[in-house]
Amino acid sequence: MKKKIEVLRADKTAKEGEDIKGCQDAFKTKNNSQFAIADGASTSFFPKVWADMLVENFCEHPNLTEKNWIEWLQPLQAEWLQSVTERVQKAKNEQNPCWIEYQNGLNLQKAGASTFVGLQIKDHSAEIAIIGDSCLFIWHDNKFVESLIYKNSSEFAKDPSAFASLARNNTNVKPVFIDKSFEEAQEIIYVLATDALSKWILDNIEANKDVLSDLLNIDFEQLISDARKSTEIKLKNDDVALIIVKLSNLKTKIKKNYACLSKLFKQKNTVKK
Repeated sequence: MKKKIEVLRADKTAKEGEDIKGCQDAFKTKNNSQFAIADGASTSFFPKVWADMLVENFCEHPNLTEKNWIEWLQPLQAEWLQSVTERVQKAKNEQNPCWIEYQNGLNLQKAGASTFVGLQIKDHSAEIAIIGDSCLFIWHDNKFVESLIYKNSSEFAKDPSAFASLARNNTNVKPVFIDKSFEEAQEIIYVLATDALSKWILDNIEANKDVLSDLLNIDFEQLISDARKSTEIKLKNDDVALIIVKLSNLKTKIKKNYACLSKLFKQKNTVKK
């Protein structure tokens, strides 16, 4: 039986009291095989534009590796600079009071920055690319397996690494690339989440809460609203992006492969006799 891939949830929301148009988190899925989230750093220059470009590009060109990531970013960086330059000119033409601030940012060569998680599902494994404090969580057969790359909630206290929209700002950047086999499970659930939600998920896991059930069964906006108001494990009021992907029928296929190999082995032994 062919493995089944489902997107159970893909959504985002802005900080409480803010318009979704200003949300600096981004997500994108394509063909039930490419999935990406990004969190534009609010202190950087036009972070929303950069985060949107990262997730769009990954879903179109998902072969992002340890060897090619600098080259993978280059056309995006040129596109970002062109887009931002056009936006600054538009603001100036419309006499937007912000245009001087924007122009100063361009003159000073400020960069956009964004954390990122990219997940590509292949025949027998998942290829994962991560930078910063957006995380990916893995459940096998409803049992939590691990979180990537942050392992516990205390790690969110440090300044995260990020992809920058200017090449010179990526000198000391080290994204993480991981291949994960999923042959040992009948069902796998991957959860991609930006930083605030990732920390909340880890807080719940550390408290032995069934957070996966909440993520799957509670309406997204209600889930975020309730978590922000919680007196137990509180979700920070921040932009949030979330993708949940389910893979099933995995063991069935593998057992059939083993059965075929066993049959061939027996046939070979019979011929030798």
